[in-house]
Amino acid sequence: MLPALAFAPPLEVQELFPQVIEQLDIPASLELALYFENTYIGRTVPGGTQLTPLFPIEMWNHHYGVPQGIPHTNNVVETWHRAYNFTIGCHHPDIWNWIIAIRREQGLVEVKQAKFLTGDEPSKRIKNSLMMMD
Repeated sequence: MLPALAFAPPLEVQELFPQVIEQLDIPASLELALYFENTYIGRTVPGGTQLTPLFPIEMWNHHYGVPQGIPHTNNVVETWHRAYNFTIGCHHPDIWNWIIAIRREQGLVEVKQAKFLTGDEPSKRIKNSLMMMD
């Protein structure tokens, strides 16, 4: 239930947090609830003072991003990194292999840009076809 708070309206997260905590098995989840409150919600101390969380709600909340199609994970970066590692072909390339890989990557970016500017849908297999040219 805690991950659901990421999609609630940001102004309602602090109100919804106690309701979410009530649904947890408190003895087993008390430490998690306290950590989440201190880190992401902000604890209210006696006297009504609201402590600032380590990560403000506006930073991690995706309520407004979902309707706009903004991704809420970094899967795109992970996909690029995996493809880049495949292009290099090893974990610790020497300078010349790295330069070749960077040039290959630059060529891919330029082809994708040209396709985007002309309105064409970029091919999912363009990387493999360019790698075969070398």
